Amino acid sequence: RYALAKNDFEYIWLLNNDTVIEKNALSLLVDYAKKNDLGISGSVLMYYDDPKKVQAYGGTTNKFFGTPRHIKKASDIAKKLDHIVGASFLINKEVINKIGLLPEEYFLYLEETDYCFNARNHGFKLGVAIDSVVYHKEGASIGSSSRDNNNKSEFADLLSIQNRIKFHKKYLGGGIGLWLGLFISALIRLKRKQFKRAIKIVKLIFKV
Repeated sequence: RYALAKNDFEYIWLLNNDTVIEKNALSLLVDYAKKNDLGISGSVLMYYDDPKKVQAYGGTTNKFFGTPRHIKKASDIAKKLDHIVGASFLINKEVINKIGLLPEEYFLYLEETDYCFNARNHGFKLGVAIDSVVYHKEGASIGSSSRDNNNKSEFADLLSIQNRIKFHKKYLGGGIGLWLGLFISALIRLKRKQFKRAIKIVKLIFKV
């Protein structure tokens, strides 16, 4: 809002506070966005603790279950990319002027996915700048990592499921895929002996 009030910019870069960047990460990201007339752009995210391993080339969403996942191969970007991972998230001012700020009803999970779906529905394009590199200390904000779902905190786990429900209803219809996905999620928690979580997920199913 402060930047919008000053109105002296072309792009806003949202960068996680648990990242370390290559010195030219931003300039390469902006150049790529301008060259390709992109609404929202992202960097290649590498694991901070394993800097030669890719965390994400953007993200893709299962349109049936509504579950997001990271794109791991650069060759998959063109055919699978439907959202930019929020750790490095460059927004063209035109997008903000058209659809507003990021949605606040999610808190931590899926807000960037929602924003990208909304932007694409309004005709904006997405892209990932392969040369722009950001190292991400994944899960530092909430003490969990997607690489270790067994040890994800209950708060983070249930919040991600609640947000999936909101997202699915908003963009994917909230139909049988959502119900089935939640049921599978409950079974997975039972298999992990996370009984309290499984019960809470079942309660969420009846609220859908």
